[in-house]
Amino acid sequence: MRKYISVFIFLVLSANCGLSTDLSDSGAEKIKVLNLKANLKFLASDELEGRETGKRGLKIAAKFLETQYCMAGLTPVPGNSSMYQKFSISKNRILNSSQILLTGHPERQFKNYENFLILSKLADNIHKDFSIIFLGYGQLESDYQNSSIKGKMALVIDATPEIQNLYGNEAVGIFNYKLRRARTEKAELAKKYGAAGIIYVNDLPNYLQFSNKRRRVEKTRSTLSDEKPLLEMVISSSLVNALLKGTNTTIRGLKTSLLSSETPNTKLELSEKIQLKITVSSKVEFSQNIVAYLEGSDEKLKNEIVAFGAHYDHIGINAAGEIHNGADDDGSGTVALLEIARVFAQNSQRPKRSLIFIAHAGEESGLLGSKHFTNHPPVPLENMVANFNIDMIGRNANNSVFIIGSNFLSRDLHKINESANKIVKLDLNYGYNSLDDPNRFYYRSDHYNYAKHNIPIIFYFSGTHEDYHKPTDTIEKIDFDKIQKIAKLVYLTGWNVANADVRPALNGLLLEN
Repeated sequence: MRKYISVFIFLVLSANCGLSTDLSDSGAEKIKVLNLKANLKFLASDELEGRETGKRGLKIAAKFLETQYCMAGLTPVPGNSSMYQKFSISKNRILNSSQILLTGHPERQFKNYENFLILSKLADNIHKDFSIIFLGYGQLESDYQNSSIKGKMALVIDATPEIQNLYGNEAVGIFNYKLRRARTEKAELAKKYGAAGIIYVNDLPNYLQFSNKRRRVEKTRSTLSDEKPLLEMVISSSLVNALLKGTNTTIRGLKTSLLSSETPNTKLELSEKIQLKITVSSKVEFSQNIVAYLEGSDEKLKNEIVAFGAHYDHIGINAAGEIHNGADDDGSGTVALLEIARVFAQNSQRPKRSLIFIAHAGEESGLLGSKHFTNHPPVPLENMVANFNIDMIGRNANNSVFIIGSNFLSRDLHKINESANKIVKLDLNYGYNSLDDPNRFYYRSDHYNYAKHNIPIIFYFSGTHEDYHKPTDTIEKIDFDKIQKIAKLVYLTGWNVANADVRPALNGLLLEN
């Protein structure tokens, strides 16, 4: 009897929430393996040369996607003449010869990757002297107000006292997440008050091992050409103490003073100026997102948007001339996106909310296509009720999918996905659904740029494998039945969100504190 009562309660709740309880109610059963195979056969072919952003192969793929969307009956976003959302990318590398000098002591020279790291993806050379103001932890707006920081470098202690207390006591993932968040907030304040840049100094034991971090920051890094990132750098204790020479203190002394005083004086203008000789090698390339639109049927709700996305770029051809076809990464997500869009567009029952389908470029270069989209949204971001990101869903266990981020911003969205899965019956694996995930998958795909704007997201992912980012990621290894199942789950979850009376609430884990 209890079993039947539970089923009855689920059906009542589903009806109240506008949830579909059958694949045929939504049209999800029309997602076809045949179409998935045909589209991936082209996208993961050698003729597309690995679909590297800015290269010929990705341009061919873009035209193919636009054609498929048009054939399905989708249109550009209203007000746009094309599905192409174009953007340019600067590919930059900070040269090893870059250095820092002290203007008062030109004999003191500090080397890139030894005494400092540039965190920003700079596209321009910086050869200039700067005054420096020490602003304590730089975590409060009051630290920057009335500080005469405009045009000068803000010197701040990295992290915050609370975050520093986590070092060595909490898992690395939690510490790094909070550190990155604190840096972002400080950089935004520095930029708001006109600082030329921000310098972080961290004296935590063994934290700054520049040689270990060099491999990540010395390679060519890409940024959107229309962005002028604030100069952010981390410097060693030896460099900051050289800057403090003449103030009769050290960074350790300043830190002790800040922590011991109830009303610390956080502002100190240094007499020593810093001379930056940062040299950057840079070139510009062009690319495009492909954005298709399906208008909703409800006059009141059609201004709200449910977004579906996948990245259609990959990493091209390696130095040995081998093509990285990217069948799984992310050919699998791209063909799922196309098929979901086709079925929605050709369904006689149009969802209440409008839908957009975004094939992102530049994901492999640093989530650049999704960043451009959220920087220049063709629809208001506040109208976007959810984003479903599909990245690598064609390999590994045939009835399993990793669900990432579903409850980070909205527990409602998480529940809708789980309810939809009662129809599809996949094994939902939450093994990576943690800020403490050492793989950092939550930060590594396009959904993250939407989540930064408090848009609830779900990332569908089937895990890495031995062919990840290798020429051996090819179509014959793809499990198309698995792609079909996951596509049905994405479709049905999106269908339910698009037809619900209310949008998913912002009541997730990240918003608790």
